[in-house]
This record gives sequence, C-alpha cells and structure tokens, in this order.
Amino acid sequence: GCNDYSELADWSGLTDVVGGSYNAAVLSDDGSVWISPRLKGQEQLDGCVAIAVNTGFAVGIMKDGSAVSSAFDLSAWQDIIAVDASTTAVLGLDMSGCVHGLFFRERDAVDLEPYKQVSALAAGGTHHALVMADGTVKVLGDVSHGEGDVAGWVLKIN
Repeated sequence: GCNDYSELADWSGLTDVVGGSYNAAVLSDDGSVWISPRLKGQEQLDGCVAIAVNTGFAVGIMKDGSAVSSAFDLSAWQDIIAVDASTTAVLGLDMSGCVHGLFFRERDAVDLEPYKQVSALAAGGTHHALVMADGTVKVLGDVSHGEGDVAGWVLKIN
C-alpha cells in the first residue's frame, strides 16, 4: 500500500484477507477480525464469515446472514451472502439474488430494484458490477468512460 501505516505482524491462521483504500482487513480462523489501521467500531465484526473494507469502515456477514458494519446500521439486511465496499457505497447480495445498497451521496446512487437474479457483485467508486444468474454482466453508475461496455461478456457460473 502507501506504507504510511504500521506493518501487520504475525497474521497467521487467516481465512480471508481484503483491502480497500487505506485499510486492510483479515478474518482469522478463531472468528476475530483484524483491521489495519484499526477502525472505530471494528469489534462489531468479530464472528463474521465474510468481510469488505474501504476508507474508514468495514462491513461483514455474520453466520446468521445478517450484515454488520463498523460505521453504518445494516440491520435491515438479512440473508446476505456477499458484501462489497467502495468509497461511495456498500453493496450486499441476499440469498434470493437481490442487491441492497447504501450510497453515501445522492449523485452516486443507482437503482438496484430491477436487478433480481444476481449471482455476484463488486462495488466501485463510481460504477458497480453485477454478475447475473445467466452469467451476463451489468455495470451501473457512471459509465461515461466505457466502463459499461460489457456487451458479450458472459461468465461461467459454477
């Protein structure tokens, strides 16, 4: 990274590692979450089975499918199977294939309602990608530089 923060020492027994702008986070096999640099409220993420992190916050999925965050109230999100975080949004995918979104600025918000059969997602700064159940890719948000040019992209879903 930018090497302005202390090194992460003795991280062993890890089950997942993620990075975002200015933060790194790991899940350990004992259920604890380590984030560098440390975030206010990060203890709420202990016990997560999946995590995403970005500048100043982290989000995770608990064993029961509920979503938690070090900074935001995501208690309405249930049956969540995937989360991602960006500098402009938090996205969550539930078991039924619907996407939930928390957008930090109105100008970055996108309408997620039409997308019902989603298999995977990725949150980006100004645009977000969804992999649909049929393997096609949809890109939402600011696609003024060609980011949405995914015609013909079909991913094999295992």
